Amino acid sequence: LFMSPTGTSFVWRAVLSWGSTPSDLDSHLTGPISGSSSRFHVYFSSRGSLIASPFANLDVDVTSGYGPETITIAQQIAGVYRYYVNQWSSGGEIKTSNARVDLYQGNTLVRQFYPPLQTGTYWTVFELDGTTITSINTIGSVQPSLLAPTGGPLRLRWAQPGDELRELLRNLPPKSGGGF
Repeated sequence: LFMSPTGTSFVWRAVLSWGSTPSDLDSHLTGPISGSSSRFHVYFSSRGSLIASPFANLDVDVTSGYGPETITIAQQIAGVYRYYVNQWSSGGEIKTSNARVDLYQGNTLVRQFYPPLQTGTYWTVFELDGTTITSINTIGSVQPSLLAPTGGPLRLRWAQPGDELRELLRNLPPKSGGGF
């Protein structure tokens, strides 16, 4: 059993957990590099560092189900961070994996994310800019861009009462057949 790192020295932690199938879901984080227009990419083969650039780290690569996999941001650089999940193993789907991402600011749980009922191998979960958390919550078959966002589709900002209901309604499947 692996434990998610704790402590007040950590700015943000994203903790991915899931069921037995698919057996291998992978946490990914992209973000700004101080003094550069380049971006870092933390994932299983480039785990990062908490004490040097990029000041973000993946704790462990779980390949046999359940997790948790934790990506920690120890020092936040100005700019947009993007967190997503990749289904590495075959069998099963993200949408039926019982996946959950818990996002902590320091030691406080600030948001939980669950995958939408969409098909694909990449679940783009959220973007983080300062303390603004933008829920993306889409699944597709194309790896999210490593580039910083430049606009694009309308993104829900979780700032008003009722936003959770709006997010639920946004992810409902389209109507089929007759109607009113």
